[in-house]
This record gives sequence, C-alpha cells and structure tokens, in this order.
Amino acid sequence: MYFSGQGVPQDYAESADWYGKAAEGGDAQAQAQLGFAYEYGGRGVPKDAARGQALLLQAASQGLPIAESVAGYNFLSGTGTSADYGQAHVWLEKAAKAGEPSAATNLGSMYCRGDGVQKDEAACVSWYKQAAQLGSRPGQLLLADAYR
Repeated sequence: MYFSGQGVPQDYAESADWYGKAAEGGDAQAQAQLGFAYEYGGRGVPKDAARGQALLLQAASQGLPIAESVAGYNFLSGTGTSADYGQAHVWLEKAAKAGEPSAATNLGSMYCRGDGVQKDEAACVSWYKQAAQLGSRPGQLLLADAYR
C-alpha cells in the first residue's frame, strides 16, 4: 500500500520498513521486493546490491521464480556478488523451468556463448524458443538472430 500509495500517501521508507518486517518473518515476496529495492536504491533504502542479492537468494531458496531469475542474472553479471557462472546456471535453470521468460533468455545466452557451460547451439535455441513463447521480446529477437 505504501509503495504504490493505495489508500495511504505514498511512502517508500514506510513501505521498506514493512517489507523488512515481513522479510525477517520469512516471507519470500517481501524478501524479493526488498531485494529489488536495495539492488536499485532510491525506494526507501540506499543502493546496496550485495544486500539486495542476499535477500533475493533468501526468496529464491524458497522457490520464488522471479527471485531465482534475478539472483541468477546477478551471478551472471556480478551484480551484488562475484560473478559465478555455476550459480548463475543453477538459479536461471530453476527459474526458466518455472516459466520465467528472462531466465530462459539468459540461460539461452549462456549456452550460445559457452559461459560456464559447454557451448551448445541446440540448447541455446531451445531456451530462446521457450523465452520467445513466454513473450520475452529479447528472447524473440535472439531466437530470430539464432535462426538467421
């Protein structure tokens, strides 16, 4: 409510405080929302990508696909953590199998480039195809490029 200002004045700091309480109680959605806030900063919390990644991993460990996807991407890019292709693959694959389009796109790119995995064009195209079917525009473009 405080984040979007529904029924109350918009207040990012108050929103972050309530997300923090829920996150401490183990709520995966709250952990993810607070993780996103810390990753980008300016939404009631300072930018702290490492803290954001830690919260995203808590949510991912509970099986929240969007958190798995973003945590995996963070391992791929080294955002808030050291780059780790093995961990990137683990989290992106979980999220992609759960239907997260951006995870399927990023996993496809790992196979196309051979980032931490054996380069595999069939796997690359397969993940891009899944991403495209799930509505990912980057996945659609990358699939078209792979066929080209």
